[in-house]
Amino acid sequence: MLAVSFLVDLATGRLGASFFILAALTAPFVVLHPRRGALFAARRPSPLLASAVLIGAVPLTWYALIQIELQRGAHVGDPHAHPEGHYAGMATMALAFVLVALVASLRSDGWRVPAWSAGVGVALFGLASMSTPLLLGAAPPPGGRLAVFGGAALIVLAELEARAGDSRPAPSGDSADSTA
Repeated sequence: MLAVSFLVDLATGRLGASFFILAALTAPFVVLHPRRGALFAARRPSPLLASAVLIGAVPLTWYALIQIELQRGAHVGDPHAHPEGHYAGMATMALAFVLVALVASLRSDGWRVPAWSAGVGVALFGLASMSTPLLLGAAPPPGGRLAVFGGAALIVLAELEARAGDSRPAPSGDSADSTA
């Protein structure tokens, strides 16, 4: 997420201290984690989830690019172009959903949490866009419904993938009920 924030800040020309503060707070947890090598180790990447994420990345990236352009071209009187960058924040949100879902598709330990986080986040963004379609941060009218459907579809696919993974036989030598 830090990378997304950094790239959006660079694209909008407003690289601020928030990126460096988040990096300083996150880095010690990664460095000091007892199993830091396992933090980024994938078990068996899911082609199904990765494909779904790449399909969903198209409208989310399009939305993010629009928000970045709004931030870059905003005039001084625009209340959404304040220094914190509302438009840039919305772009970061959209790209973060894509990256979180991609992390889930790697199926590392605890992969269902990012799958659900991305799915619920995208669906809530869609519901918010549908309930307030005239706000500048809202997705265009069909985009709200598409986001709700996409978020729900990601969760359903993740759960189907989890159930399929639970029914696969354990690799030889890893059986929990083997006797010695």
